[in-house]
Amino acid sequence: MAKFQLISAGNKKLEVIKIMVENTPLGLKESKDVVDAAPAYFESNLTKVQAEALVKEFAQIGAKVIIAE
Repeated sequence: MAKFQLISAGNKKLEVIKIMVENTPLGLKESKDVVDAAPAYFESNLTKVQAEALVKEFAQIGAKVIIAE
């Protein structure tokens, strides 16, 4: 299980929420709550390689996300 910290959603909150819904067990409301509460933590059942790819996907839309250790 990978744990992430959303530091900032940037200007594209809706896209960040969409990516979270697609890649985590969080639903729409829970994803929106995490984005609104940034900085905030969330988890996903991804491998380390998938987690790194997800961080890059967030970065491409201007969001700051790190893998929390």
